[in-house]
Amino acid sequence: MPRCRTPLPQTASTFLSCHQNNTSSAALSQFYRWLEIKQMPISAVTAQQMGELFENHLRKNLQLSTTRGYRLSIIHYLDWLYNKEQLSFNPKTLFRQPYPLHHKARIFLGMLKTTHKPSTCRQYKTYLRNFHQWVDKNQICLKQIKRRQIEQWFQRLNDRGLNPATRCKFLITVRVYLRWLFEQEKLYESPEELIRTNDLPKLPQYLPRPLPCAIDIELQRRLRESNNKLHQALLLMRHSGLRVGELSSLPRNCIHVDSNENSFLKVPLGKLNNERLVPITEEMCQLIGKLQSYHKISSTYLIEQRKKEKVPYRKLAHALRQVTDDLVTEQPITTHRLRHTYATTLLSGGMSLVGIMKLLGHRDYRMTLRYAAITQETIIREYHQALKQIEAMYGKLQNHKYEPNHPIKAISDICAWVRKTIGDNCRHKHEADLIVKRMQRIQAQIEQL
Repeated sequence: MPRCRTPLPQTASTFLSCHQNNTSSAALSQFYRWLEIKQMPISAVTAQQMGELFENHLRKNLQLSTTRGYRLSIIHYLDWLYNKEQLSFNPKTLFRQPYPLHHKARIFLGMLKTTHKPSTCRQYKTYLRNFHQWVDKNQICLKQIKRRQIEQWFQRLNDRGLNPATRCKFLITVRVYLRWLFEQEKLYESPEELIRTNDLPKLPQYLPRPLPCAIDIELQRRLRESNNKLHQALLLMRHSGLRVGELSSLPRNCIHVDSNENSFLKVPLGKLNNERLVPITEEMCQLIGKLQSYHKISSTYLIEQRKKEKVPYRKLAHALRQVTDDLVTEQPITTHRLRHTYATTLLSGGMSLVGIMKLLGHRDYRMTLRYAAITQETIIREYHQALKQIEAMYGKLQNHKYEPNHPIKAISDICAWVRKTIGDNCRHKHEADLIVKRMQRIQAQIEQL
């Protein structure tokens, strides 16, 4: 896709000034580029033509996940124009109606609600709706579904361009659902045969992406000097390793002081549904106090919008882009890279992997190995420490003068060996004594000479 963007008219600029997000500007640029190709005024656009834009123009030039964001941004813009009576059709008709959820899936989800988080249930609902839509479209009887038919679904997921992690979640979710159907005697084939373990796609293992030291120092300086509360919240995130969702959910009174006057940041339930305490410095305590001063005492969250609402991720991401716009790195500077930087700098400073695992709120050490891989600084430090130990060991050996065994001493060693190995046997004890006596006489004669 060409990187140059089509200039936007005044109406689009007015819309973006009030509804700016991560994709709106790029989406509207693509929309007006399409209008320019069609040589069509926006007032003449129909719902059918918009369907052509979404299905053909955008899908050919963008990835599937990006197409969805562009589609939503364009529909919101058209709805804004419709409310200003600048559009001839109601763009709300462009919203896709969700496929009705199968009654068996509804029963299954009702059972999940008692043991799973709402976000997990919503994820199950999305995947099962998609699966049943494919089953109905291909006129497959779910009770009699076969392995070869499931393989066609595997291929469908791959053709949609879904990344391996998403496809893996699809397969695991549907396999759990099929197990439930099998237990309810509503499925003939074993779920383990329909979806095997080796069907799960291999997930790419990415290295952590901490910020380079110079970039990290400059970013912290800019965040400290800014009076923007979101910039200061990002500084807190950098020095506590919070996830962005945990940062937006921090309660107003989030400082915990123990009996030894040590200050901790109490992190609420987050991604892994667990609380944790993260030690913080006096500087961070003062920063939290400054963030508290921006809102009333009755506020719910440490940083919040009007009506006591959480600050959404897009606003925190936009605030980070404001201060890093001219900082050049190989990868984009995202909020999660602050967490990577927090972990890797502590690891480079000598903190144990178990300690970092507790600070990050991980339940499995393998998660910590992914997010806080051993850094080059750590490898170099341990390498030089090993060299020093080797030099010390070899230094002791060099100071020790090597002396080969003297022949007289060798005879004494032979006598000792005969007593130990042969003399211990009662049957040969007499013969061993005779041998030792002869060796001792030989030793005496050699010493006389």
